[in-house]
Amino acid sequence: MADLVKLKTGTISKLGQKDSNGNPVIPLESGSVYFAVDTTNHKGKIVYDAPKSNGVDRIVMSTDAENADHATKASSADKASQAAQLINTRKIDGINFNGTADVSRYAVCATAADTAAKTVSISNFNLITGARISVRFSTTNTAVNPTLNVSSSGAKPIFYNGSAITAGYLLADKVWDFVYDADLNSNNGAWVLVGEKDTNTTYGIATNSKAGLMSAFDKNKLDKMNVKDVTADYEDGNKIATVSRVSGEKVDIYAPKEVGSIIIKTDGHNDDTATTITGVSFEDATI
Repeated sequence: MADLVKLKTGTISKLGQKDSNGNPVIPLESGSVYFAVDTTNHKGKIVYDAPKSNGVDRIVMSTDAENADHATKASSADKASQAAQLINTRKIDGINFNGTADVSRYAVCATAADTAAKTVSISNFNLITGARISVRFSTTNTAVNPTLNVSSSGAKPIFYNGSAITAGYLLADKVWDFVYDADLNSNNGAWVLVGEKDTNTTYGIATNSKAGLMSAFDKNKLDKMNVKDVTADYEDGNKIATVSRVSGEKVDIYAPKEVGSIIIKTDGHNDDTATTITGVSFEDATI
């Protein structure tokens, strides 16, 4: 014959009370099921006194799902209308997160340019491998072997491509990304500058086949140029153009139609008028 189940009713507050010895005010009774209610707040709870080999175990079959005090999974409560915070704080890229505050990894460093010990502050920060931060420096670092101390977690060197950076890195008003690696710096930890930094300040000279400070096309043009200033003037002496002759190329000089004649001369040319100038040819000899 199956065990009998006794159904009982009562209040949630009464069911949860204990005496001075820590025993339930409502005694454990094997096989009893309690429908406990709170009519004031319109809540209910079902509790079962389950028999076991050495006594009775009071088990909550269902509880107040509208205000689940502890829910490790969403499925453990039929409905949770609000979750103020996580039970267990988690670290997101080195930032403690429990649901009560936003996660921000951005900071501004106002340390003087010639001070090596750079400091910033980030809320809820933990110095762990993989921690990520973004920092804007107010001044360009000029100190040798700078370090970075985030929220008083300890000054750590800044590495780039496997070695500590030097003065001149960390330009002002640029945002720099860093990742912390505890294995670097002989296992003492270091911040790693993320991305590629253009450290090449030496540029090759342009040739006829290779671009450098100018394109190869422009270099070829430049090599052909034999610069000689040619000035075209109106008769009243107002200059209308200054041109440069390019070897092997024809240079055309135009004057407005209303101008009857112009005087063309080169620097140091003694003639007042000329129809031919060394290096410059004219299709019409009459100017």
